[in-house]
Amino acid sequence: MDTETMIKQMMQAHRMPIDRMKQKQQTITWQRDAYREMNTMMAQLRDTISTLRFESTTNAKKVTTGTTAVTATATSDTTPGAYALTIHQMASAATITGNAVSSTTGPLNTAGDTVLTVNGVDITITQNSTANNVVTALNAKTSQTGVKASFDAVTQRITLTHNQTGSTSAINIAHKSGDASLLTNMNLGTASATGQQAIVDYNGVSGLTFDTNSFKIEGINFTLKPTAGATYPINVNVAVSADTDKVFDTIKSFVSKYNELIDKVQKKTSEARYRDFQPLTDDQRKEMKEDEIKQWEEKAKSGMLRNDATLKSAVDKMRTALMEPVTGLPAGSFDMLSDIGISTSKPGTQLAYKDNGKLYLDENKLREALETNPEQVSDLLTKGYADRLYKEIDTTITRLTKLAGSGTTLADNSNLSLQLRDLDRNISVKTSGLKAYEDKYYKQFASLETAIQTMNSQSAWLSQQFSSM
Repeated sequence: MDTETMIKQMMQAHRMPIDRMKQKQQTITWQRDAYREMNTMMAQLRDTISTLRFESTTNAKKVTTGTTAVTATATSDTTPGAYALTIHQMASAATITGNAVSSTTGPLNTAGDTVLTVNGVDITITQNSTANNVVTALNAKTSQTGVKASFDAVTQRITLTHNQTGSTSAINIAHKSGDASLLTNMNLGTASATGQQAIVDYNGVSGLTFDTNSFKIEGINFTLKPTAGATYPINVNVAVSADTDKVFDTIKSFVSKYNELIDKVQKKTSEARYRDFQPLTDDQRKEMKEDEIKQWEEKAKSGMLRNDATLKSAVDKMRTALMEPVTGLPAGSFDMLSDIGISTSKPGTQLAYKDNGKLYLDENKLREALETNPEQVSDLLTKGYADRLYKEIDTTITRLTKLAGSGTTLADNSNLSLQLRDLDRNISVKTSGLKAYEDKYYKQFASLETAIQTMNSQSAWLSQQFSSM
């Protein structure tokens, strides 16, 4: 008997329930991945629309100065206009740069340890310390003194620099005990130094002081930049205007991502479902070529989200959110997206229903609205559409995450992931039971073969007896 073949055929019946569970597992996995793909697109659109909820984006301003001596950025509440800035002095840190030390490699305190006081902190310099040793000891207490030390082997000078600029920046160094020759040999030239504040005039206001070179005046963030060979005072013409390009690009990006999502939802919810094409079993894969497997799985994966209620509802609610006018704005203000060039039908047509709610952007109209009425555009988005749409998308993301997870973690407690874990456990239990069935069949066939051999032996003996009579 072909025992192996017979047992294999008998075991197929026991493997069929496991194959069906694996097919179901694969189908759920494909469905979960499809939901997660949609969830990712939703999150990307939410992130884009989120920036339009704030005036820092929709009412963005830009600043030009025409010089490298200063950079400037504006906030949303900066008033457009022309301003004058005069730089009299930059903020600087307290610094002591000494002269050449008595020895570049030899010890600076041969008579014993030295205790220095730097900004009120005692620092012990061990006997026979070189310039590099002194710098290391000073830097070990930088967190307490605020002073950073360095030694340049070329110029042979020790430099002390405070880590802050302005009025709070100071260095005070003194000998406290031990070898008093150390300070002399360090050759600092002075025992103290103070920093200086930045001093500027702005639009008729003179003598404004700041402890750092970065400061804010009337909603403009200024940063003074070192300029080689600069002669003070430096006069700067500051121009503030609406950054229409930034707002335009953000709105255009939103329209693009929104349309991508609409296209994807339409494709996924209308995709054909081929129920005759179930996921392939391991045995089926062995009998097929690679291109045949690919073609089969394309059919098997199709329609995972067909007529999905969550996605279709999300699109309907987003469409409604974008069509309804914004209330509570001043009379005469923009209250519809169409007022700024965004509509749900292609200009010159009445076929919006065929595009499933896609948005069309009239770039010229949007630019005109941004240039002539930037505040109205900002109010329309921040007080209406952006926040409204953000909430709808966020609600959908929550539902999709509960259903299928977000894909950002390997394990989650979404409904589909829980189903997959249950199937994993059931498959494991069923698979472990296959060995018992297989062992039982081998024992039964072994016993059968033994019985057949015994019967054959008896038959042969009887034949021999009859033939000898």
